[in-house]
Amino acid sequence: MKTFFTILLTLILDLTANAQDITFTKVNTGDLVNDGGWCYSMVWIDFNNDDYPDLFVTNNDSNNGQLNFLYMNNGDGTFTKITEGLVVNDGGSSYSCSAADVNGDNYPDLFVANHNENNFLYLGNGDGTFEKVTSGQIVSNGGKSVGCAWADYNLDGWLDLYVANRDQQNFLYKGLGEGEFEKITTGAIVTDVANSSGCAWGDYDNDGYPDLYVANSGTVSNLYHNNGDETFTKVNEEPFITDISSCAGASWGDCDNDGDLDLFVSTGQLGMYVNWFYLNDGDGTFTKVTDSPLVNEATWSSGSAWGDYDKDGDLDLAVGGYDGPNLLFNNDGLGNFEKILSNSFVNDGNYTEGLAWTDADNDGDLDIFTAKNNYFGGNNSFFLNDGNTNNWLKVKLYGPWGLHNTQAIGAKVYVYSTVFGQAITQMREVSTQTGGGQGGQNDLIQFFGVGDVTTIDSIIVSFMDFQFIQKDVTVNQTLQMDLLIEDIQQNKLDIDPFLTIFPNPASEAINLNFSLIDQSLVQIHLLNLQGQLVKVLYTSELSEGKHEIRCELKDLSNYRIYPGTYFVRLISEGEMITMKLIVLKN
Repeated sequence: MKTFFTILLTLILDLTANAQDITFTKVNTGDLVNDGGWCYSMVWIDFNNDDYPDLFVTNNDSNNGQLNFLYMNNGDGTFTKITEGLVVNDGGSSYSCSAADVNGDNYPDLFVANHNENNFLYLGNGDGTFEKVTSGQIVSNGGKSVGCAWADYNLDGWLDLYVANRDQQNFLYKGLGEGEFEKITTGAIVTDVANSSGCAWGDYDNDGYPDLYVANSGTVSNLYHNNGDETFTKVNEEPFITDISSCAGASWGDCDNDGDLDLFVSTGQLGMYVNWFYLNDGDGTFTKVTDSPLVNEATWSSGSAWGDYDKDGDLDLAVGGYDGPNLLFNNDGLGNFEKILSNSFVNDGNYTEGLAWTDADNDGDLDIFTAKNNYFGGNNSFFLNDGNTNNWLKVKLYGPWGLHNTQAIGAKVYVYSTVFGQAITQMREVSTQTGGGQGGQNDLIQFFGVGDVTTIDSIIVSFMDFQFIQKDVTVNQTLQMDLLIEDIQQNKLDIDPFLTIFPNPASEAINLNFSLIDQSLVQIHLLNLQGQLVKVLYTSELSEGKHEIRCELKDLSNYRIYPGTYFVRLISEGEMITMKLIVLKN
């Protein structure tokens, strides 16, 4: 026993030392870090389809001749500043930005939120150039806009847009297709008035529909639950009804690898240097954490972004320092964090607003850019990760043809592997606003550190009502996954149509409907997020034709299943269908 604990302690110390030893090189040459202004946010995305992430940065200092910035990645760690085109010459009191393919043509488009003037929407041509949209409410309803984020909130395949405004109603635009939008005017999500600063979509209850957190300053911030019928309900429960501060923004991420999204909120208020950190309980509720360095080791914070910078299999957190140094917190994999005391990133800071991660040079680790709102003059900052020997995987999703959401915004990617002897499941949700503050968008390519793993057991992508699976995936590559619904249909030879589950979410029992082409043995398994069998819900030989099976949600000891996220798997003659199930409290 003593030997076991000695080995375990040695492993923990080795991992901690590995995390502390990660360094960053601050880039000092090039326009990217020598352009300055009143910069608030940025977005990493591949605008010209060369497989390297490009960078757009907003600038609020147009009155002094500074415009928004666009930098194209040269593929060698350097960037070329673009000086032609409306996207960098329109000016504007620009605060936030968000990029995604909004018209379904496979090219990233760009929305820019402006303060006290109309907002901008640019449709990408796929080569780094853009066409400006000049008509429609989305570009003519100017307000005090400072935050924005794309999502498909009604799962119709077309992306929708939320815009956060200061001291006026926020905006929600429903995508109608082909770049057309309808402004939503009813519901608390657009009628609440607050000094909003940022917004972030995240499906916190794993029902498939993106929910929304809006960070407000001076009043309570708001969490809106998506009801799945194009309406939202404001969450009027603790801890979301009493916390008040000057909130800058929020970032969703599964920091404890339990399959649901946790929430970090950055605040900026003189004399009150405490950020907020909410752990997801897995049943639609949250527990506020008060004893973590994430909340107590604070400065006047703005931007925040989750990313596994040391590639050890868990999400770490970077926080921008507005009146002090940047912060970097290393995760132990269980949601416990240690403040990193020294490297070029945490030795930098002051006036940092938004920040975001990407693998800018495609060398297999995460680099980070910070936008600085420096009224006294100063430049933005870029830090290249010096790396370590841990392995990694990047996953680039292509949405199903015909569903228009070509980048699979809102999809969840689950990576199953055994990292340093520990079986873990990492989850990422593809999101267009991940950097807190007024805005910061991590690359849409999902990055996973996998430590000593050489072959990943399996990857499951959950998108809309479908599950896509790949097994035995080699590490240290960018896996390009085409989410082809035809493949699912072709692989399920004796089951037609797909398995349906009702109700879902459920609390006591579920009804499963499916059809069999031939008589066969059918088994129905309940699995946890780690893919482990919780219970065999049903097994029997069934005839061809339609079937409806009722299954009680009880474990092997006949006790109720603990609330949370599970998978229901139907197996017939070696073929299987897997669907997600949310179990609620009774």
